Amino acid sequence: MRLWLLAPGGIILFLLGLAAGRFYPIINILWLLSWLVFVVLTILWISRHYRRIESMLQEEPDPKLVNKAFPVFINDFARVDLGLTKIYRKIENAALDLMDQKARQAGESLDMILSATTDPLTGVPNRKQLEAHLKRVFGNTNPLCVVMADIDHFKSVNDTYGHDAGDIVLKQFASTVKGGVRPSDHVFRYGGEEFILICSADINETMEIAERVRVKVEKTPVAIYGDLSIAVTASFGVAEYRSGDTPESIMKRADKALYVAKQSGRNRVCKEASF
Repeated sequence: MRLWLLAPGGIILFLLGLAAGRFYPIINILWLLSWLVFVVLTILWISRHYRRIESMLQEEPDPKLVNKAFPVFINDFARVDLGLTKIYRKIENAALDLMDQKARQAGESLDMILSATTDPLTGVPNRKQLEAHLKRVFGNTNPLCVVMADIDHFKSVNDTYGHDAGDIVLKQFASTVKGGVRPSDHVFRYGGEEFILICSADINETMEIAERVRVKVEKTPVAIYGDLSIAVTASFGVAEYRSGDTPESIMKRADKALYVAKQSGRNRVCKEASF
């Protein structure tokens, strides 16, 4: 606003010069100086905004605009700023939509991985993961023991209380076993009511681990319907890795030890026969 006040000021000085004859030369000089300042400031203002426009056109310059000077008003800059703001918001929303899409895809991929490697009922790794784990540790981990665990009289639970109650028993049993082993041990669902423990320990220490889990299972009743709870026990068979073993051979010996535990009255831990 101060820039444009110079023009009316110059006109007023000119009129005053006409009214005051003897001061006319002085006022005329002031009038010329005011207009000169006005012209200089106008040129500087236009040059400054012209340079700003050139900087905006550096990436993709339009020759018609770059080589041609034209007046720019504050409203034009306001419209440009509003347009850039709208474009920025659209880009920001598009980026957020892309991130959301990527997050959903990652979540779906994770669900697929979990469904392929985890037992959906109990949440422990499935038999496929057991086989992959045995291939990794065989020959690379020593000592190593395999424990086969089986819930006692599980069929009678399904027959008496229904399969929903059986599912509850399986989930709690898996949780109890995971809570009773060491952090370095691994728990897998082998199939049905059978679970496998892989322990990086010798047979004596593994027997202690299995016994601790057995006691924990025995002392943890399963609430199935309201106030109704049932006692659950399990039997365990332990086999230790031997030179020349395969996953199939050690699993077979653990199964035989489990059979001995079942035949001996259940709710106990038995180790493989010595050789």
